[in-house]
Amino acid sequence: MDLPITAQSTLVATVWPAADRFNLVRQGLLVIAGSLLMTLAAKTQVPFWPVPMTLQTFATFAIGMAFGWRLAGATVLFYLGLGAVGLPVFAWGGGIVYFTGPTAGYLVGFLAAAVLVAR
Repeated sequence: MDLPITAQSTLVATVWPAADRFNLVRQGLLVIAGSLLMTLAAKTQVPFWPVPMTLQTFATFAIGMAFGWRLAGATVLFYLGLGAVGLPVFAWGGGIVYFTGPTAGYLVGFLAAAVLVAR
């Protein structure tokens, strides 16, 4: 039996189909799980200076491929928001200062990469 592939098909939609009643809860759980994946990927690193080499790029692409562009964008925005308010989700901590230093381009690039990979 072949599954129909549409423009809206994603890995998550295939593995965990959305029920109308619980779609918002499902999306919220996926955003939280994706942000946790990004955080764990940030902590897996090879220390370089000024920007460490982490698995965040891999996690960003995986989220983009699995979630679709809207949910992937929301996930990365949530992750960036967690870091901006000071939670230690980035490789070396958290806070708004990370958006002004050498890692700022990477952080903004994660959002663009997740959306572009998903599209």
